[in-house]
Amino acid sequence: MVNKNAKGNLLKICTAAIGIVYSFGIAASPDSALANTLPETSISAKHTTVHDASKKPVKKVINKAKTTKTTKVTKATKVTKATKATKKVKTTKSAKTTKTVKAQTPHLTYLDGTYTGQGFNRIGSITVAVIIKNDKISDVQITQCYTHYPQYYIDPVLPDQVIATQSANVNNVTGATMSTEDFQVAVQQALAEAKAALKAKTSTAKA
Repeated sequence: MVNKNAKGNLLKICTAAIGIVYSFGIAASPDSALANTLPETSISAKHTTVHDASKKPVKKVINKAKTTKTTKVTKATKVTKATKATKKVKTTKSAKTTKTVKAQTPHLTYLDGTYTGQGFNRIGSITVAVIIKNDKISDVQITQCYTHYPQYYIDPVLPDQVIATQSANVNNVTGATMSTEDFQVAVQQALAEAKAALKAKTSTAKA
């Protein structure tokens, strides 16, 4: 009788123990599942962090490379512009130099020297000597005067006019019209000789 009771009690205890264990296993399952998922989440998070961290330096390096290239291109552009500006300045200076050279060699009219001319009419004649210096009429002298009126009627009035105007065009002297004409013709001849002398010299130099 005692044995039967003991066996019955033991069976009850075992059944209760099995129930408790079973209950404990079900209750612990969510924790176990959570425990199994947590490391994965943690690992994934770590991988994500590492992945993101590895991307950022690459972007910075790429940006630095782009900045370096842009800086080099900018510098190259500046150098090119500076070179062009230098060439422009040189070209402008060359043009100015050319203009200066041209300005220093003006067109000449007369060859330097002393040239004579003579004008005459029915009542007399006048001979003059025209002095050319630096392509200018520097002096005019009446060397002979065979006219109806004395030389002082036209000298130094007419020679001074020739020097002032740098031409043979003079104003008529009242009372000495024919003498004025003789003087004018004489000066024209002298200047024509000065021009011919320059032309002959230029032709010889070219030959």
